[in-house]
Amino acid sequence: KQENRSFSLSIRYVAKLARAYPKFRPILLRKLFYFLHPLLI
Repeated sequence: KQENRSFSLSIRYVAKLARAYPKFRPILLRKLFYFLHPLLI
C-alpha cells in the first residue's frame, strides 16, 4: 500500500510539472513511461 501512495504522489507531481512547463511535457512523459514500465510488466 505504501508504494501505491508514493506512486500516485509521483504522478500528481509529474502532472503539476507538465502543467507548469508545457515545453518539457514530452520529456516528462518519456521519463514517466520509463519509470512506470517495470511496474507494468
